Amino acid sequence: MNTSYHEKMSRGTPGFPLELYEIDFTHPRYKMQMHWHKEFEIIRVICGTLRLKLNEREFTVTKGQSVFVPSGIMHSAKPENCRYDCIVFSQSLLYNTKMCKNLVNSHMQKAVVYENNKNINIIFDVLKQKPHGFELDVSANLYLTAADIVKSDNGKTVAPNVKLEKIKPAMQMIEENFMSKITLEELAKSCKLSPNYFCRIFKETVGQTAFEYITEYRIKAACESFADGEKSVTNVCFSCGFNDLSYFIHIFKKYKGISPREYINSMCQYTEIFPK
Repeated sequence: MNTSYHEKMSRGTPGFPLELYEIDFTHPRYKMQMHWHKEFEIIRVICGTLRLKLNEREFTVTKGQSVFVPSGIMHSAKPENCRYDCIVFSQSLLYNTKMCKNLVNSHMQKAVVYENNKNINIIFDVLKQKPHGFELDVSANLYLTAADIVKSDNGKTVAPNVKLEKIKPAMQMIEENFMSKITLEELAKSCKLSPNYFCRIFKETVGQTAFEYITEYRIKAACESFADGEKSVTNVCFSCGFNDLSYFIHIFKKYKGISPREYINSMCQYTEIFPK
């Protein structure tokens, strides 16, 4: 089980910028909130169903299927009795030559759904086992996957969404500053929009108000802190951007269905059964 709950801004290591995430119902980010990043991503469903949204295009991904998510695409996912794995990796892993770089940048712009793909399965399996020299196995199969995307017409175009593009700076501001007070005016200013227009297109495109989005993001960050071993509810409350303990407990229970203390106890019980 991967104990690195937080989706890091820096993936893997400088020499091998790739991160594996193994996600089940115990993971704080089990339900994938709308977000974006500049790296590529591959999602593989182990069991159940994943309702994946890329910009405005929706995909239903089931057991054995995997999806390549292009760079910069807004995406979210709703799991249904689902367990799934993700790898997020820098395009630089595919920039072996100038020609490769040009092909990657010009052709890998479509979402691709795969059915039990051998190369992708090898990537995930090798990353979980990490034998000596696993980086070579992973790199080789990433190149095979990239070659398939470049030369085939199986990909599905994810149409740009102008409104989603407009609110990307606000998403980045929330990710980098959720532990501090964030005002509506600051978010709107980061997008060069008026507060009223920003509120309207944020709710229209994300499905939540900016305040609801920040609150859910903070609750998930709190869950990550608990999952990583922090047992002080007070410390987590204030480190995740809440300034009132009673309100934090109330909101946490609203989103998770249990209190922070009950959540901590459940994580301890799970760790005893499945050690990290």
